[in-house]
Amino acid sequence: MARTIQSALKQMIEENVNMPSDRVTKARASRDWLLERIENFEKNTQHLYFCKNFNLHFGSFSRRTKVRPIDDIDIMIGLNGHLLYWYENIYDYKNCLIYLKPDVQTSELWKDCLNADDSLNSTKLLNKFKNALVNISHYESANIHRRQQAITLKLSSYEWNFDLVPCFHTTSGVYLIPNGKGGWMKTNPEKDQELVTSINQKHNGKFLELVRLVKYWNSKAFDRKANIESSYLLEVMLANYYSSRENVYDIEYEFEKSLSYLRDSIWNTADDPKNIEGDLNHLSYEEKINLTSRINNDLKNIEDAKKVSVEKSFEYWKKVLGDKFPSYGD
Repeated sequence: MARTIQSALKQMIEENVNMPSDRVTKARASRDWLLERIENFEKNTQHLYFCKNFNLHFGSFSRRTKVRPIDDIDIMIGLNGHLLYWYENIYDYKNCLIYLKPDVQTSELWKDCLNADDSLNSTKLLNKFKNALVNISHYESANIHRRQQAITLKLSSYEWNFDLVPCFHTTSGVYLIPNGKGGWMKTNPEKDQELVTSINQKHNGKFLELVRLVKYWNSKAFDRKANIESSYLLEVMLANYYSSRENVYDIEYEFEKSLSYLRDSIWNTADDPKNIEGDLNHLSYEEKINLTSRINNDLKNIEDAKKVSVEKSFEYWKKVLGDKFPSYGD
């Protein structure tokens, strides 16, 4: 039974924020089964040449910053590019090119995915990948994601879908993925994973739970313009804050401090920790104003909660975190 704000937060996190461990286990098993099926594509030459060494689990599910429910799982599917070379656009990370090597006379593997100039068209490749995926059992459909960067594989038996992103790993250490316009863009999710893991270890496992709680708070905005739409941006902001902190305290204290930090940091740049995308903060002025107002209001509720009885304080916290926040004694 929750009789302190601290215990109520722990209860809410366990019941409404963290993903149920049994579903996580099932989702990981489902993911691994799918990857095994994709590996078998290589036995059929009409499909792509995969390289499982460069498969990469990425996104919030992989980083353990995802809030329930498990609705999508992101996987980068490694492709073998030994017949290809890439051209890096140093001025625009979203517009890189991949070409068939000049000494390759013919390539059955890539011929259906090439443009007239022998550059590799990521949209054609996505379509070829999609056509292969529709033959896998247990899945209702395979469709190209609305951003034209991934294949969304819809499951028939579980509540989650898979977003599959074909990728090439380059000699410079970055990955190339579809840019949504037929070309290729740079990314490196390994850097994101390393960052959140190191900060979480530094703070004895408390960082990831706090990120999930703040994400939950972020999702509860009544006005969608009073939240941070990009959960990745939210993670980066919190990572910047807690990478500079030497100690962290209880979840109640840190949640309040995180809101205060976000209120101020939304007005500043948020540099990409991968050193690829530059400033990640694309919030509009209106969104920043709305967020500031919302956070100020929530911080006032948290402060007012400290001035009343413990039982009464629960009502103030419900205003901040919504109806799923436990009532006193529940």
